[in-house]
Amino acid sequence: MLASYKHEEGTEFDPDDLMRVKNISKMLSDLGVYHDTFEAPFLERTAEFFAAKSKEKFAENIALPEYLLFAEGLIQIEGKLAHFYLQHGTFLKVVELLESKLIADH
Repeated sequence: MLASYKHEEGTEFDPDDLMRVKNISKMLSDLGVYHDTFEAPFLERTAEFFAAKSKEKFAENIALPEYLLFAEGLIQIEGKLAHFYLQHGTFLKVVELLESKLIADH
């Protein structure tokens, strides 16, 4: 979700911001509140965001191969970010969610 938002805004990632996300993620996990405080709301917002992105792209009436390249690119970028900056279990859920919202739901 972060990668797509930054891309649309025409801005680059701030490595300091991403490290803050990683540190906060670890801190919340260490405190035992990661799932309720961060993961559940993050996954809900991510699902909404990518469902909307998918509908937007389909509204452009692009060819299926082009859409699949679009979806694959988002899954790769977001998966890499989730893997590095979030807890491992969240990474798996993000990839599953993206595959669902970008591919399976259609």
